[in-house]
Amino acid sequence: MDDLRRHHSMFDDRYVNLVGAAYLHNLMDPEHQWISQVSPRPGIPTFTARQPGDLEKFLTANFSSDSGAEAAQELLGRRRSTSLLTDETAAIVNGHTRFSLIEHQLRSVQAIADATAAVGSHGVKKAFVIEGRAGSGKSLVALTALGEALQAGHSAAFVSGGIASRDTFKRAAKGYRKVFRPLVQIADKFGPDELDLIVCDEAHRLSLRPKTGSFGMRQTGPTSVEEVVTHARVPVFFIDGDQRLFAEEVWSPERLKIELRNLGVEIVPINLDRVLRTVGSSTYDTWVSRLMAGDPIAWRPDDATDPEPFQLYYADSAAEMESFLKVKDPTGVSARMTAGMCWGWTDDTGTFPDVSPDPDWARPWNAGDNHSTQGIPKRKFWATDPGGFGQIGCVHTAQGLEYEWGGVIMGPDLTWEDDAWVANREHVRSKASQIKDDTELIRALRNAYGVLMTRSIRGLVLYSVDPAIRKLFADLGVQKL
Repeated sequence: MDDLRRHHSMFDDRYVNLVGAAYLHNLMDPEHQWISQVSPRPGIPTFTARQPGDLEKFLTANFSSDSGAEAAQELLGRRRSTSLLTDETAAIVNGHTRFSLIEHQLRSVQAIADATAAVGSHGVKKAFVIEGRAGSGKSLVALTALGEALQAGHSAAFVSGGIASRDTFKRAAKGYRKVFRPLVQIADKFGPDELDLIVCDEAHRLSLRPKTGSFGMRQTGPTSVEEVVTHARVPVFFIDGDQRLFAEEVWSPERLKIELRNLGVEIVPINLDRVLRTVGSSTYDTWVSRLMAGDPIAWRPDDATDPEPFQLYYADSAAEMESFLKVKDPTGVSARMTAGMCWGWTDDTGTFPDVSPDPDWARPWNAGDNHSTQGIPKRKFWATDPGGFGQIGCVHTAQGLEYEWGGVIMGPDLTWEDDAWVANREHVRSKASQIKDDTELIRALRNAYGVLMTRSIRGLVLYSVDPAIRKLFADLGVQKL
């Protein structure tokens, strides 16, 4: 029953009746009939071979006399994939995927498809604003909507505020790589309403105006949002306000909607309210949200009625974390370690040990995109290419992507004092150091670690250089390695 709930989205429907029983069909011995009074779990009865009448009553009460063929097909069709999104990108864009969309994900894809099919009809332009937390399926919906539009013969493009995720999806989308473009290319090469659909993933990472490269932003002209709206008959924005990190990332959900209203379009809001990445664990999503908000709650992975599928641990050292993850993924293909940006990045070859949280342990940051070091992936492919486990990823390279097992190293930039998060400016080495307001700085650091903690789909190991944070993890009931 736990496996069915975990792997089949059919059972997310509150109206689907899921029951179970233990049937010991060979147990005839009269001396052992007492076992029928024992339940494997509360509410799950036990029947023996001497109780065919009781078993029949149970089955009659819980099964319909109608054919089960339709329900069986629904069960098979709504199986959640445990694949990584990047492994399925080509299939999704080509109209085939093992992922099963649920609830508001289905609504989003259908609504976008209906709007795209209606392009050319009269009426106010509609702009979709699809909000969702990390792991709620924003990129999956974006790729699925893109694929459906392309398969229907519409012109479409995929843009994103995240370079690493966009280029990773582009490389994986065989046959459709040209539709994955930087926003500045859309602005320069296409006319107004020339594209039927533009899906804008990670809109919270867009700068005010399109970037002309990895770092440069246009100083004048239309905003990034205006460029998407101008060039698409159906513009779609995917956004998570909790993933905004730096001052240049100006588009909160509220500001995005204000901009769209000023542009005179009708806003279609949709909220993806179910988290699926962490094996569908709403428990972990709630736990990490409350933790980073400074209002932590206990972690209870062994609830008797609903075992927790996501595995969470903390370590007393970075070396312990690394050893544990090596065992989980000996090939190093889909386990990754990340860290807060509180160590200098002096080398772009992926070989110099810049990240040094402990005196006897140090590892390099992920390499740059222009290096030539053998066996080490470029920065934008660090999260998905073999060879990435040997380097430490930062929030720029991990955001928008996922892997099976993760480790997060929390540095001295964010500590826990008197039941509250404290930012330590002297240890901030990223663009966050340019934030002048203390409250905004704490928000950015908390969001950054929240992003890193929500990249893995099976389990996570946390390590902090701050003993108070490790004690907090222990007090909250997180299992120690």
